[in-house]
Amino acid sequence: MPDKQRVAIVGGGSIGVGWAVVFALAGVETAIHEPDPDRQADVLPDLERRLRRLAVGGLLGEEPAVVAARVRLRETVADALSGATHVQECAPEALELKRTLFRELDALALPGTTLASSSSALAASAFAAELPGRARCLVAHPGNPPYLLPVVEIVPAPFTDAAVVERARELFARVGMSPVLVRREAEGFVFNRLQGALLREAYCLVRD
Repeated sequence: MPDKQRVAIVGGGSIGVGWAVVFALAGVETAIHEPDPDRQADVLPDLERRLRRLAVGGLLGEEPAVVAARVRLRETVADALSGATHVQECAPEALELKRTLFRELDALALPGTTLASSSSALAASAFAAELPGRARCLVAHPGNPPYLLPVVEIVPAPFTDAAVVERARELFARVGMSPVLVRREAEGFVFNRLQGALLREAYCLVRD
């Protein structure tokens, strides 16, 4: 894995900002793009609020401003992806949106850049199968928020290159996450299915 990692996050909602906290805490230069102008204005303030809360809780080893300075907001997807070695997509959970977005990411990203989706349910086979660069695509679904629940399930498609899976695993481990490799694309992956079972039992306990 290259010594100098640069991460691009596409989608500045709760998960996108959560990922930005993870990467910035680990010293990784991070660019983030949010297409919604209304949300765009709150991306960096949201990041700063989260960092201040971590500092108050004694969970930050640096000043919040120092960590926040590693994250840059970019106006376009192309600007965010410039020089990126890893892309973390954090768009809404809509299949056609992800198909369109991954076509754009595949066209813009440098050769060798990993394209990871934070999808909680959609498999890479559903939105990346027709891409020329499909071998570099996979799902990397985090706990929420990832900086407090530092687990990420890595779900490659059958067409994902093994070297891409290993690069993603190494990056996530380096930034303090615990990567779990899911070897087969199963509906809902692992987290959601276990959580669903737990919630069903909790409901039954209340009902009974």
